[in-house]
Amino acid sequence: MKPSVISPRPVRPVGSIIIVSNIAEDPGRQITAPKARAEEVEAAVEAEEIPAIVSDSNNKVRITNSAYKEMVGQPECGWLDCAATKSGGGACKRIGGEVLLRFGDSEHQIPSTGGFSCRVKIEWESKGKKNSVNACCEGVKLGCQAKDYQFLWRFRAMEEA
Repeated sequence: MKPSVISPRPVRPVGSIIIVSNIAEDPGRQITAPKARAEEVEAAVEAEEIPAIVSDSNNKVRITNSAYKEMVGQPECGWLDCAATKSGGGACKRIGGEVLLRFGDSEHQIPSTGGFSCRVKIEWESKGKKNSVNACCEGVKLGCQAKDYQFLWRFRAMEEA
């Protein structure tokens, strides 16, 4: 078998902004996996088929899943599939750019228990072109304090702009 060499290519991550509005408490949603370990939360988010993120207590995005990265056009890096994870599973093949949460309402209040629903506009720039998508969002309080994972956000696109 002929050895293969992976040659590096410059790749720039795509940053995105999630503008949140119309937050409404959803008391029917329960905290997911009380006292879940960080690894369990990370695996569950990556397993989501729809775009999803995890934010912390300061509303900073800590995790984005492959579906989110694909939606905003994060470039694939062939060498990332060579990287092994602790669990021995495959790593995400897309690099992650910075994701910012912004609140359109001057008085944003994410419920501290259970869950919430809201509307979001996700904006990003790719290849010199601005893109955006409007989506409905379901948020759920997480039970993981290990890495300050507070909320899981799941996005269902309504229309592409």
